[in-house]
Amino acid sequence: MPTLPVESVEETALLEAEGEEIEVAEGSEAAEAALGEEEPAAEAQTEEVAEGQEGAAEAEQPEEVAPVEEAATEPPAPTPQPELPPYDGPLYVVQEGDTLASIAMMHASTVTAFMEVNGMSDSAAISVGQELRLPPGAVRYDPEQLSTYIVRPGDTLSHIAAWHRMPIEQLQALNPALSSSGVLRIGDKLTVLIQPIPEGATVHVVQAGESLASIAALYGVSLVDLAQANYISDANRLDVGQQLVIPQ
Repeated sequence: MPTLPVESVEETALLEAEGEEIEVAEGSEAAEAALGEEEPAAEAQTEEVAEGQEGAAEAEQPEEVAPVEEAATEPPAPTPQPELPPYDGPLYVVQEGDTLASIAMMHASTVTAFMEVNGMSDSAAISVGQELRLPPGAVRYDPEQLSTYIVRPGDTLSHIAAWHRMPIEQLQALNPALSSSGVLRIGDKLTVLIQPIPEGATVHVVQAGESLASIAALYGVSLVDLAQANYISDANRLDVGQQLVIPQ
C-alpha cells in the first residue's frame, strides 16, 4: 500500500472538516427556517384560542330580560242593585213621626219584609212623603181588628197563626216581645189580628176526624193551595172549629 505524503493527509483532513462545518451550517439555517415557519402557525393557533375564549365568554353572558310591566289594578266594579219587579199593589205614604218599625207593626208585618220588598239596606232611610210597597201578607188594619189570645198547652206560633189565618210574621210583628226561638208559655197573652172573610169566599169549619187532605179532596182543590190560603205550615195540625177559606 503506498504511503501518502504527510501534507496530503493534512489537506484531506482539512477538506473533510470544512465539509462538516458547511453541513452543520446548512443544517442550522434549515432549522432556523423551520422554526421561523412554525412561529406564525403558533401565533395563529393562539389567536384562535383567544377568539374561542371570547366567543365562549359572550355565550355565557345571560340574555337581557325585558322588565315585566305590572298590570294596572282596576277597582272592583260596584255591585249592581237588584231591580225590583213591577208592582201595582197598595202603597203606604210615610207620615211625620213614622219609623219603619211602626209602619211594619201597623201593617201586621216585619221590618225585614218591608226592607226586602222596597230594596232597602238601612231601616232608618225613610222620609216623609216616601211611598213604600207593602210586602206579601201585609194588611192595614183598624184597632177594632185586634184581639187577645191566651196561650194554651200545646200551642205553637205556627198553630196560633194558622188558627187566625194570618202569616206567622204578622203574629211576630204584633208581639215584638216574643223570643226569636218562638218559645211560648202557657197563659201568655198575644195580640192577634182578626182577618175578615173575603166577600163571596167559601168557608169550611173543621169537624172531628177531618184532615187537610180530606178537606182538599172534598172541594177538589190542591192540598198545597189550601194550606197556603190559610197560612198552615203543619198539615197534620187542625183543630175542631177552625175556619178554612177554600181557594177559588
